[in-house]
Amino acid sequence: AYFTAVVRAPITGSILIMEMTGSFRHMLPLVVVSLVAYVVTDLIHSRALYDVLLDRMLERQKPGMQKKNLTRARLLLEIPVAWGSRIADRQIREVQWPSGALIVGIRRGEAECLPDGGFQLLSGDCLLVLVHRDDGPELKRRLLELGESRDGPDMY
Repeated sequence: AYFTAVVRAPITGSILIMEMTGSFRHMLPLVVVSLVAYVVTDLIHSRALYDVLLDRMLERQKPGMQKKNLTRARLLLEIPVAWGSRIADRQIREVQWPSGALIVGIRRGEAECLPDGGFQLLSGDCLLVLVHRDDGPELKRRLLELGESRDGPDMY
């Protein structure tokens, strides 16, 4: 119930406890308690821990971003990195990213990782970028320009 209330993930909390105990004997009471905890936190408008941490991180990195309340109005964009693009073969910290865009992950083949500033971007990567919904269309356009080939669209 505590995990569900803090993280706002009742199914994950129930499965986690069942895995840890190795028993399904208390599954029904566990699910009921988790759902009650979820409903109560929803009624009192409590925010999930990870949403609060994301807002704090954004506020430190880009002051003013948190004021837009990203927990309710955010988009996750997928931006491909084309061969010959401006960002291919460069580290994340070397790129001048548009204001309001936060890279939260990179998909490389089947693997997905959490990048840092020293992460080397390669052709074929897919950037996972968190943006505010209101800024989404403009930021998507600008990010796609960064990720597309400088020679124009790839021809196959």
